[in-house]
Amino acid sequence: MPGFEGPPTPTTLGPFARLARRLRSRRLVVQDRSMEPAFRPGDRLLLDPTAYRSTEPAYGDVVVVEDPFDMERYLLKRIAGLPGDYIRVTGQGTERRAGPADPGTSPSGALEEFHVPPSQYFVLSDRTYRTRDSRQFGPVARQRVLGRVWRRTFPPDRAGDV
Repeated sequence: MPGFEGPPTPTTLGPFARLARRLRSRRLVVQDRSMEPAFRPGDRLLLDPTAYRSTEPAYGDVVVVEDPFDMERYLLKRIAGLPGDYIRVTGQGTERRAGPADPGTSPSGALEEFHVPPSQYFVLSDRTYRTRDSRQFGPVARQRVLGRVWRRTFPPDRAGDV
């Protein structure tokens, strides 16, 4: 988005800030295939639990959220909708819309539409089949977003900033 500055990336942080970020990060291991091909089972990630203290999640951020059906389980997802967005789910995927569909009309190919309420986010898996995300459980409350994934540390050939 023009003129929008997201959270600082690790490359824009100074060496001390980068070290502090690494020390406060939580280490995670990907367990399932819901974010393939970007993240695979066994990938080791660093999660910054303080990433959203001074800023809000943005489109495309990879985040960890509490599973709405099992609060002891965590899900790796991508932010696809911000508060106030209208999301249309179709057979081909999802799309952000400027507003709701006209009442009484069913847009061609639309399966469902969501309005993302204030302080909630629409999260999606990169894999569109056999996975659970906001298409099944709806938008996720801001307090359920546990942090932003900022680095993959393993495997070595795919390690780097996310």
